[in-house]
Amino acid sequence: MRRSLVPGLSIVLIGPTLTGCGLFGGSSSLDDALEVVPGSASRVIFFDRAEAMERLDVDDIDADSSQDEIDEYVDAVLELPWSTELDRSLLIMLEDAPFTAQDVDWEVTSFDNDSGFGRVWRMDDDLDLDDVIDDLKELGFEEERSEGDAHTLRIDLEDIGEDLTWLTPLLNVTIVPDEHLVITGPLADDVAEVVADDADSAVDSDAFEDLVDSTDDVELADLARDDLACSLGVSRLTPEQQEASGIGDLGHPEEVGFFVHGDDADTRSVLQFDSDEAAEDDATAREEYLDEGSSPVSGVPYSEFGDWEIEAEGDQVRIDVDYDDAKDVPAVVSRGDYVSVCAPD
Repeated sequence: MRRSLVPGLSIVLIGPTLTGCGLFGGSSSLDDALEVVPGSASRVIFFDRAEAMERLDVDDIDADSSQDEIDEYVDAVLELPWSTELDRSLLIMLEDAPFTAQDVDWEVTSFDNDSGFGRVWRMDDDLDLDDVIDDLKELGFEEERSEGDAHTLRIDLEDIGEDLTWLTPLLNVTIVPDEHLVITGPLADDVAEVVADDADSAVDSDAFEDLVDSTDDVELADLARDDLACSLGVSRLTPEQQEASGIGDLGHPEEVGFFVHGDDADTRSVLQFDSDEAAEDDATAREEYLDEGSSPVSGVPYSEFGDWEIEAEGDQVRIDVDYDDAKDVPAVVSRGDYVSVCAPD
């Protein structure tokens, strides 16, 4: 069916015994990323930065780059469907940081239901993380303890000067040199247990498996399940606003996903239901809703989003979206303003 649519510092170092035949063996970067996501995660945001920058065909920059080269690179970053946490401090980190966003192959951030998160950067093979560890020690990190293969380094926030503000995202960091991983966030310890194979990953628990299988060549994925599947974006609305929006007439999926994929950075939303019949019913209701309604998140009529196609495929509903402006995508992700909108329980 063809329709029309569119519109938002403690550091742990894990040693070589974690590896062996290697942690990663997936058929894609997204599969590999889910290997380091805790099996209990309710939401996952994955971004293949290296793939995105290759698509945009722009050269890396350094502290000696000309202003024109820097401007060209920054313009390219602004065209990305998403950005890593390190992109916020890219230009500052070029001066003397041991690594930058340019060293990131992919980033994956996993969330629990209480908004805690763990973030993983898979770093380029050319970056020597043992050197990074030494550099961080020179910047003031001290080894606090060693527990088996895990070594903890720490720096007090008061010791981070104004010229080292890029250290802020490195609170609670785990570095796994042989796997080229840097792990941050309040749930860094939980992620480290997954990397060490002491806890189940999303792959082990089959979380998001069918969603991920729905789309190839993924550059960006925002996956949610359970209570978060229908609370992204609309959780800010009052019950009265939710009722007035009409989303209560739509289906209630078990999982939802938003993808940027392929050579042309196409976008797709996928809803996973518990049966083929539920998916078919939702596709029918959602088609009418998108034709006539407005986003309860942004207030923008779905008819102004751009072009879209919707279909039921087994127990999934897939909606391919052609946004009028690719620069809208980061805002769509930030707001959770997806065409997979549904009413929370």
